[in-house]
Amino acid sequence: MQLISLKSAIGIYFFLLSTCNSTRIRKKSTIEIQGDIFKGIFHWIPDVYYFCIDIATSLKQESKKLPTQESVIEKIERIDNEEFQKLDKREADEIKDLNSNHTTCEEAAYERDYTFACPAGWNLQPDGSCWGESYKGVCEARQNFKFFTSENKRQTELKCCIFWPRKTAENEKELIMHAAAALHGTISPTDGTILVARQ
Repeated sequence: MQLISLKSAIGIYFFLLSTCNSTRIRKKSTIEIQGDIFKGIFHWIPDVYYFCIDIATSLKQESKKLPTQESVIEKIERIDNEEFQKLDKREADEIKDLNSNHTTCEEAAYERDYTFACPAGWNLQPDGSCWGESYKGVCEARQNFKFFTSENKRQTELKCCIFWPRKTAENEKELIMHAAAALHGTISPTDGTILVARQ
């Protein structure tokens, strides 16, 4: 148990040190000085001296226990390096986890046509994005595939379990496009059929 704080001990040490080394005595006659010396001053001088030595020794021993500035800096740098290594490892693990494929999508058994803007069953929106209204997979249901290459679209298929439409013959594409063009026109109010626009 520490009876006095280090600050108090230092104060007492310097007070007693000045007392121990004090040669200033108020002006007395030589007889009074000699009388004081022979009155028992010798009884307390050794006690004060040894007390001063004990305090000085204790302070010296305690100061040796304190870490040096270099050791403090070295310890801080070591702790920082360890923490930075942990952060780097965690970041690398998170990036690896994000890049890994979490799903097991089945391959479609047909050749896909990646010229389509959107996957099969997804609707092209006015802003150029695709919306899978009924999509329940792991990816977002609204994405923009505008600048995707065929390889990007294939990777997206594997990652998100979505598939681009079946690749059709050129004549089938022409028929589909012709049928789509025929759908443009005014709707008849009487029977709901589409009236082809006049040319």
